[in-house]
Amino acid sequence: MGLEETVVSLKTLGVEYAVLETGADGAVLVLPEYGRVLGVWPHWRGENALWVNPGFLRLLHIGAKDDVWINPGGDRMWLAPEEEFFAGGPEVPPAIDPGQFARSSEKSGYGMENKGEALAWKTGSRIRFRLTRRVRPMSEARLADLWGTTWLRQAGYEEETVLEVSGDCRAPVWLWNITQARMGAEVRVPLRKRWTETSLVTLATSSLEFAENCAVIRMRGPQSAKVEIPGADAGNRILCLEERESGRAQLLVKDFGREEGREARVDCRFGGVGDAIEFSCSSPAVGPTGRRRVLWKTSLCAFSGRNDEIQAFATRIGSRGSY
Repeated sequence: MGLEETVVSLKTLGVEYAVLETGADGAVLVLPEYGRVLGVWPHWRGENALWVNPGFLRLLHIGAKDDVWINPGGDRMWLAPEEEFFAGGPEVPPAIDPGQFARSSEKSGYGMENKGEALAWKTGSRIRFRLTRRVRPMSEARLADLWGTTWLRQAGYEEETVLEVSGDCRAPVWLWNITQARMGAEVRVPLRKRWTETSLVTLATSSLEFAENCAVIRMRGPQSAKVEIPGADAGNRILCLEERESGRAQLLVKDFGREEGREARVDCRFGGVGDAIEFSCSSPAVGPTGRRRVLWKTSLCAFSGRNDEIQAFATRIGSRGSY
């Protein structure tokens, strides 16, 4: 879906949004009410590199909001671990999503802040938290510094996310960054060592293959699947490549910070999320002892071009992230 069509849908119900210019002619679309980045366009007249839930847009078109939680799509920040915050059934805790996000004052870029209290089911504690996302769109010069000279259309943003916890925090808590792309894309996770030396060598799944120094995750058939790559094996970068019509393709590149020695796994999920796939990474933890605040740096870039150009570029940058 194009940027203009998406913006018209958001205006229908008066949903607040912001369009941030990036690259030569790209755009990042921020949805502060939902605390997420809804779109990244390498060219503003092209296609969104992120998946947007058509059910969410249908509600906007008819001028209605659903009382139950609905996933808009895009890129979001949740709290983890799952067994603590999502053990109470299929419902998403409203304090986490949609939360009570509000735009925060920033000198550059765009800020979104959510304050709330969430139940940690396993430990039985109620954790007060403040989550602040600071999104800064990348200029054409910044993209060139990161990726070198390329004829590909490109866009992207850098992000600093701060998580602060207080109160009865008896469980380790971390940020869980989930990005959604269209079904049919493949996910590549560069590995920290040869795949034959990783724990993945014993993982039996038809969705997982290996190519050079990457784990390659593809959807085969209509089944649901989940692939977890332990932090000891995964690098600091996730690539998501989608072939489009007429020999074109799009590429998403997520880079994320980590701490040495911490098991920060990478997840990839197919099925169960509409016509989308999810890939995710996680931050260093806070609480219950030690620090109560963490600042986590991530970035998300999108590229579009001919399929052969995108494939060659993805191979070239398929190494560990820069953090």
